[in-house]
Amino acid sequence: MSCCCHNHAAAPASADAWGKYTCPMHPEVIRDTAGDCPVCGMALEPVGPAPEDDREEKNLARRFLVAGLFTVPLFVLAMSHWLPGGGFQEWAMSRPALWLQALLSAPVFLWAGFPFHLKAWRSVLARRANMFTLITLGTGAAWFFSLWTLVHGPGHHAQVYFEASAMIILLALGGQLLEARGRRRAGTAVRELLDLAPPNALRISDDREEVVAVASLHPGDLIRIRPGEKFPVDGDVQEGRSDVDESSLTGEPLPALKEAGLSVLAGTLNGSGTLIVRTTRAGRETMLGQVIEMVSAAQRSRMPVQNLADRIAEWFVPAVLAVAVVTFVAWFFLAPDHALPNAVAVLIIACPCAIGLAVPMSVTVGVGLAAKRGILVRDAAALQALSKVNLLALDKTGTLTEGSPRVVSIEARPGCSENEILRLAGAVERASAHPLAGAVLKAMEERNLPLEKVEEFFSEAGGGVGGLLAGRQVLAGSPRFLGARGIDAPGGGGILVAADGQWMGTIVVEDTLRAETPAAIAEMKRLGIDLLMLTGDGPAVAGTIASKAGIADWRAGLTPLEKAEEIRRAKSGGATVLMAGDGINDAPAFAVADVAAAMGGGADIAKESAGIILLNNHLPALVTAVRLGRATMGNIRQNLFFAFIYNILGIPLAAGALYPLTGWLLNPVIAGAAMSLSSVTVIASALTLAKGLPAAGGDLRGSPGRNG
Repeated sequence: MSCCCHNHAAAPASADAWGKYTCPMHPEVIRDTAGDCPVCGMALEPVGPAPEDDREEKNLARRFLVAGLFTVPLFVLAMSHWLPGGGFQEWAMSRPALWLQALLSAPVFLWAGFPFHLKAWRSVLARRANMFTLITLGTGAAWFFSLWTLVHGPGHHAQVYFEASAMIILLALGGQLLEARGRRRAGTAVRELLDLAPPNALRISDDREEVVAVASLHPGDLIRIRPGEKFPVDGDVQEGRSDVDESSLTGEPLPALKEAGLSVLAGTLNGSGTLIVRTTRAGRETMLGQVIEMVSAAQRSRMPVQNLADRIAEWFVPAVLAVAVVTFVAWFFLAPDHALPNAVAVLIIACPCAIGLAVPMSVTVGVGLAAKRGILVRDAAALQALSKVNLLALDKTGTLTEGSPRVVSIEARPGCSENEILRLAGAVERASAHPLAGAVLKAMEERNLPLEKVEEFFSEAGGGVGGLLAGRQVLAGSPRFLGARGIDAPGGGGILVAADGQWMGTIVVEDTLRAETPAAIAEMKRLGIDLLMLTGDGPAVAGTIASKAGIADWRAGLTPLEKAEEIRRAKSGGATVLMAGDGINDAPAFAVADVAAAMGGGADIAKESAGIILLNNHLPALVTAVRLGRATMGNIRQNLFFAFIYNILGIPLAAGALYPLTGWLLNPVIAGAAMSLSSVTVIASALTLAKGLPAAGGDLRGSPGRNG
């Protein structure tokens, strides 16, 4: 059990802290070695990926076993008045039997409960009371009072609570053990990602092949990947042909054909062919390494809703201590025999741990589930924002469409040939990263046209490119791009090409709607989310794509800044906006949206500014991300509600609030069981998040402008 004490808002530990340890609930705590959090007493966990470590569980299990061996006979002895046989009952209340209770309880309180007492002492030194402070105060008060009574009190029928102290520690250890196992299960996502990359590789060097550790590989090294083996590095295929299963990393169920010239990713699984791969990235630089780094950081990040738990935690433990004191004093004057049990019950039943665990556990599980479905969540705040989204704004090229446009026709002005138009456009497009540039260059390659070099190259995001070619000023881009430079050109879609201030022709390109797009759009509508397509393309092509996708609301001919303005306008109307795009020209829109999703982050995921990254580039994964965001926040609300109600009802009950009406008081042992059950229930609830969530896209598969 751990508690949520006063917590400074802090960013999660950076990847530079890998090899160190941090508290899941207090990420500002960074230590060089394993241990306990000085704030809440929770066991510190490694920053970044690390092999599974069950030492904490084994230690708790050992103490729980020993505590059980002593507590069971102690409890039987203390509860002898419920057993038949008057002689045994009479002996059980004798002084020797009471001393036997003290002896049986001593190993439980002093040894099995020692970790609790140590953490409580540290909390006193740090002046930050926590869950373990309450446990030690409660069990310590019961045990030392009983010992004092036994030594100084009446020799027969003395009022002792040795069994309550021992049972509370036993139950608390059981709760800690279940919690540790639950936290380990919640963290399986990163460990499963770690297991994707093999530890060794078959390196080819000087016509020799040798097995080497992956850590010794460097860019440029050649490795052989045999059938059925996993790729240890990112690289380019040099020889061979094989189908590669990338589902473990991207969530894409269909294998991808890999042959010479294509790239492969660490952690993916080779099919039936043998491949020779040249290493491009190894270790933490691979896409898998970046994914692990991002998932680890996101699981430690904080949701805005966590601030609620922090504000409550600032006064929770001091308030519980005050209630316990008031309870003791009130009952001391009303019924002295009930004063200590009721005060102990108040200390023990109070459970800030349930409040503290409600958000971090759900975040850890939610981010891990997303990673398994090819969805990278950069931070927990993005998950919270996803749960509120009611408007999805979509880029067109590379988001709704395949993002691989092709040239379908060329309109040339009189006296200018199609090849001349391509030659001019290719010269300035060769330095552009836009998908349309690729379409032009591919068309040139098909016609065996030479690529020429331009000088003074420049580009305008969402507009076009230009430069000097053999002294001629060449421009290629949208009608607006040319019009802003005083060039009279026809409207419509495609790439307009101009030279020396005159329109030379238009290259008409066409992109294909993704097969899964209509089903994903329909599912978004079923989730109650409105759709808005934003594109830099002309109205004709934009309208065709929107109609095929099933999107009624769209805007065409937009620059990146105008896209951002459209989103700002929607937000001012009360919408919570999720912006999805390919990230090339969508940075302004990403910055304005409540949450942004980059389609197909690929090897450059670390450079993306989006809160959500879809590795498999499929819209159905975005549907899953929205569902997961809603499910995670629903789970958090459920956990926080339970934790608050538990404490709001439990503390007055333990103090004896119902005694005047019912004559009923809460036994400290029952309070201890309830305390342990509360945090375990929160963890178990978080682990149910996966129910009802399909793999990314698994339930739905079934001419662009410059900024399309």
